[in-house]
Amino acid sequence: MPEEVCLYQPIFVTATGNGQADNYQWKFPGGLPAALSGVKSVGGITFDTPGDTTISLVVKNGFCQDTFDAALKVLPGPLPFSLGPDTVVCGTGALVKLDASAGEAQQYEWSDGMTGPVRTADGTGDYIVTASTGACIATDTIRIQVLDNLNVMLPGDTTICGIDTIWLDATTPNAESYRWSDGVETARRAVTEQGYYAVTAFLGNCSASDFVAVNPFPSPASLPSDTLICAGEPLVLRVGNSVAGEIYWNGEPGYAEFEFAGTGWVRRVVEYRKCRFEDSIYVYRADCRDGFAYFAPNVFAPYSSGENAFFEIFGVDLEVLTLQVYDRWGNMLHSVKNENPARWDGRVQDRLPDPGVYIWVAQIKQRNRSGWISGDVLIVR
Repeated sequence: MPEEVCLYQPIFVTATGNGQADNYQWKFPGGLPAALSGVKSVGGITFDTPGDTTISLVVKNGFCQDTFDAALKVLPGPLPFSLGPDTVVCGTGALVKLDASAGEAQQYEWSDGMTGPVRTADGTGDYIVTASTGACIATDTIRIQVLDNLNVMLPGDTTICGIDTIWLDATTPNAESYRWSDGVETARRAVTEQGYYAVTAFLGNCSASDFVAVNPFPSPASLPSDTLICAGEPLVLRVGNSVAGEIYWNGEPGYAEFEFAGTGWVRRVVEYRKCRFEDSIYVYRADCRDGFAYFAPNVFAPYSSGENAFFEIFGVDLEVLTLQVYDRWGNMLHSVKNENPARWDGRVQDRLPDPGVYIWVAQIKQRNRSGWISGDVLIVR
């Protein structure tokens, strides 16, 4: 056991000699703790008051008991102190005040050679200080990290295309946490609505912010499906409400409306900032009669199978309201009304008619216009 110990310096003591006693009782007057029992060796005993004291050990073995004493001198020493937790500071030239003042200390020495209890730290590193009273010392360490200012860089004001989702990324080197103005706490987040989005990045006492405005750009109205119209009839196609940005029709700059008088593909592209919308339609042309665009076969074979086994009138946006079929003498052989599809399989009262020419008459409706059309069809075997 040492003869001298510094204030607050832990000591370790053990009972020497052969064998093992049944019980050990230690007493440390003025120590923390003041008494321990049951173990042969003890450690971590400290003293908070300088002066002379006597450590006692009572050893019991059966009915036998011995007492041993040892003198200990507690020397004055610096009181325990702390430089505080490790610290992060922002900005070049930032200073951190360090205070190692400890009661009873007479000298202070830092790991970089500076002296005195108080100093400033202006760079990244470990700062270690030793406080002493001559024979006794106390020490502590703090790590200082000096960073350049955080710099959050969101993209410039941006646009949501249609009902799309965009991602905003505020990832910042060294940042530990993030908070957006709407409560989201991740560096990268999804945005589906218009608005201003501000974010702050944090690292220790450092913080930096940025914001971005997000504007919606609605999808343009879809073009109609592929269509059949009369030859020579103009077809007007429109963009709809999304008239901002650049509009291209078949690769050429254009406006919100486009008139197409030909046959074939019409391709439309609308571009706005990072948004791009593409759509297309194929336009068929047909010779029209009475202002209607339709196709009616002039020959069919009810005795066969497949598409040619029926007579049926076709057309885009065409609704057949009534279909009637007559023989060449004017006798009605077939009539349907408000049936879909309106067709004739060639049968007349469950029998197949003779090959020949038959007359048909139909009432139709197409694009909010209605009227009657007629023609003839040849039945073949």
